[in-house]
Amino acid sequence: MSNWRVLYAEKGSDLSLTGITVNATTSENPAGPVRGIEFNLKSGNFANLSFDDLTFTGFDAAHAGSTEYDPQLSIHMNAGATVSNVTVNDVTASQGAGASGAGAIVVEQTCRSK
Repeated sequence: MSNWRVLYAEKGSDLSLTGITVNATTSENPAGPVRGIEFNLKSGNFANLSFDDLTFTGFDAAHAGSTEYDPQLSIHMNAGATVSNVTVNDVTASQGAGASGAGAIVVEQTCRSK
């Protein structure tokens, strides 16, 4: 797990994250990704993930000068994983000027090796 994530999980169902503020820091120079909350779902069936009233701050500065962008809220479904009933409401996040990538909030089917 990276030191630059607030929450990292490989499994999860029937969960709700509500009223959370994540503040990215730029006091150190991270060598790896700067992410807020990441679900890297491995094989299995997952359901009922709810994200409400989340705020991500400081990520614009944390990504300054970087061409690669890491989302603040990401849900990846690896080969053999499915997810249903994901809700995202009232989430404040931004990609940052000059950064390229998938965006501030990403839900995707992917085959990740990590």
